Amino acid sequence: MLGSLPKLIGRGFVLGFLLPAALFCLYLQVLAITLPGLPSLESQLDALKLAPVVLLSLVLAVLLMAVNRMIVRTLEGYGALNPLRILAPFRRYHFRKRIAPLFEEAARIERARQAGSEAKPKFQGFALSLSRATEAYPDGEDWVLPTKFGNTMRACEVYSRALYGLDAIPAWPRLFLVLPNR
Repeated sequence: MLGSLPKLIGRGFVLGFLLPAALFCLYLQVLAITLPGLPSLESQLDALKLAPVVLLSLVLAVLLMAVNRMIVRTLEGYGALNPLRILAPFRRYHFRKRIAPLFEEAARIERARQAGSEAKPKFQGFALSLSRATEAYPDGEDWVLPTKFGNTMRACEVYSRALYGLDAIPAWPRLFLVLPNR
């Protein structure tokens, strides 16, 4: 157990969890919110009086690390009891009206090119619009999530399938074996 402690207190832990927890504790002290057992900001010059604040920061950092996945999944829009699910109809409507036509036009152009004919987009700025759409939304309405953050994460998951026809989840373990070490 103690052998894995250096892995816990690495750069990712310090930047992702400990720093926000320490800043939160400092914020509480600046607001003069005194928690039981914690000294006020003026008396923290003594190292022994600073120890409870450091300990609270560490405890909050570990707690934040423990609930990190739940927080991210909530912000993405997953979960039956997620209050952000009320945004789902609006995101689906936006997808149907603005994003789906771009994907349909891209499919039409691809079919025409495979058939050997010249195909040009029907609207101006198509390439840029399609690029932004593939970065912000998944390629099908069934994949749309209630939040912008969730749709961006989902778009990253399906990007290789949408552009190259390669599903990333089963392909990465195979690709990882042949990638050069850098």
